[in-house]
Amino acid sequence: MKDIGGYFNFHLEKKFPIYHKGIFLNSGRSCFEYICEAINIKKIWFPSYICSSLFSVINKLNIEISFYEVDSQLKPVLNFRELNDSDEKILIVNYFGVNDELLEHYSKYKKNIIWDLTQSFFCKTNNEVLAFYSPRKFFGVPDGGILVGLEDGYKQLRLNQSTSSRECLHLLLRIDSGAKAGFKIYQKNEERFSKEGMKSMSNITYNILQTVDYEKARKQRSTNYKYLLHKFECLNSLKLNSNCTPMIYPLFLNPQMATKLRENLLRKNIFIPVYWKGIENWVPKKSNGIEISKKLLPIPIDHRYDLRDMKRIVKEIFNIL
Repeated sequence: MKDIGGYFNFHLEKKFPIYHKGIFLNSGRSCFEYICEAINIKKIWFPSYICSSLFSVINKLNIEISFYEVDSQLKPVLNFRELNDSDEKILIVNYFGVNDELLEHYSKYKKNIIWDLTQSFFCKTNNEVLAFYSPRKFFGVPDGGILVGLEDGYKQLRLNQSTSSRECLHLLLRIDSGAKAGFKIYQKNEERFSKEGMKSMSNITYNILQTVDYEKARKQRSTNYKYLLHKFECLNSLKLNSNCTPMIYPLFLNPQMATKLRENLLRKNIFIPVYWKGIENWVPKKSNGIEISKKLLPIPIDHRYDLRDMKRIVKEIFNIL
């Protein structure tokens, strides 16, 4: 029953439909776990460049895992003939949203593929593609994952709903006091998903996502990306195309230079994350994923920023170089 009267809540005017239709969960990790349980996956192939969060699902469900390599251009090195069983699945990551064309390239193997699109929110799919997204990586929400393409007939899981009112402090602190003020709280919020387990999306996130002007956000992100694409073409060892709307601009440099730039940009209040620290602890030794993690400088390009901000980043980087 709807409450009437009393004190006011934040007014969230729901103007826009959520960009993707699907099953709304509390995280990308929960989307992956939901797929594994619904389809009853026994074995899966992971790329050698991967976040550690999904391994908790693998261990929990006792799924057999093998690895395949990722090349220097963030593309999978796959041989589908290596699959011993038609039920084996392959997880392919559209890293940073720069390889949207891979979905078409591997379309004939769609029954074997699970697409990790947590870094490519604006990469659209059809109902025949099994994929999951993480809106938390693109917008200011406390939780959220969207699972698409799970066909009717698979087991539907009944889940408790996540509640996020106590996990919004870092979002509010950033508005009040800047990014540094809420960073440690943000890190704790990220850690909670391994403890919280699989749940449906919170009402807070579901409501916030209906206030986002997705097309406006996409256009600004695309404009920022194309500007950096032009400015850093001479530096970047990663060959990029303009027909995508990525999560970040991935600048590939030698590891020493990437570290130097990250440290110096921090002093200028330009915060460059690390994906994924400690990766050598969970992927095969000497895999290309370890080298990728060392040379990557992921530059923010999202809708909070305009070309003035991009010009500032470019200026600071070339000053350091």
